[in-house]
Amino acid sequence: MVNAVYVRNTILNPSLGTDYTKKELLSRIGRQSTLLSNPEYKKNPFAIFTYPSNLQLVVKLQDCVKAQQNKTYTQKVKLTNLQQMTNTLIFLQENNYDSIEQLKTNYANALSSFNNSQIKRNTLNQEIVKLNEQIHYLGQYYATKPYFTKMLYEKNKATFHKDHSMEISRFEEARKYLKSIYSTESVPSLQYLYRQRDQLKSDLKKINTTLHAQWKLENQLKIVLSNTNSLLKHENQRFVTRNNSLE
Repeated sequence: MVNAVYVRNTILNPSLGTDYTKKELLSRIGRQSTLLSNPEYKKNPFAIFTYPSNLQLVVKLQDCVKAQQNKTYTQKVKLTNLQQMTNTLIFLQENNYDSIEQLKTNYANALSSFNNSQIKRNTLNQEIVKLNEQIHYLGQYYATKPYFTKMLYEKNKATFHKDHSMEISRFEEARKYLKSIYSTESVPSLQYLYRQRDQLKSDLKKINTTLHAQWKLENQLKIVLSNTNSLLKHENQRFVTRNNSLE
């Protein structure tokens, strides 16, 4: 009876060659794993043009760049453009973009999130402005109320009013404002309004941090999408020109 291990070692290995022994295969897998975790383009960005990507969009753009690598094109293209192409492909590879549709969708979502955060920031700013106004008039009300109260107990109210007309006028202005804001509820304390304002300022600080990150992402995706469309458009034009020349 033929030993199975013998058959495997004497038939399979010679059939595949010495490069496909178990030891060699494991070694190759290890090298491939290292290549994927630490790709060459991280050291040399231009290596992205030849990186063995499994993403269709990256492969397609690599082909577009290769198709444009002729003497005339190389003379015309600027280094900054090459760097933009490089950054674009690396971004797509690092973020696993497999199609232009996926890129467009993510850009639309990023833009929508950014716009929504802007609306929230504007709302917070408006609320802070209103609170500042309420704090101003409430402080004015408390500061001038003693003059009005004292006038009520004065025998010669007209003389007192004349002597303190500015303070009483400011009191009446503040009272009128507060009645328009708190017509059906009690007037809050200054401390309460200060706490409210502090909370809104804290929320505003957080939304500004979020907005900055969203703006960076939206701007990055916009540039990548523009560069991708530009490469694909150039390749499509080249394809049409080649087909026309064959007719």
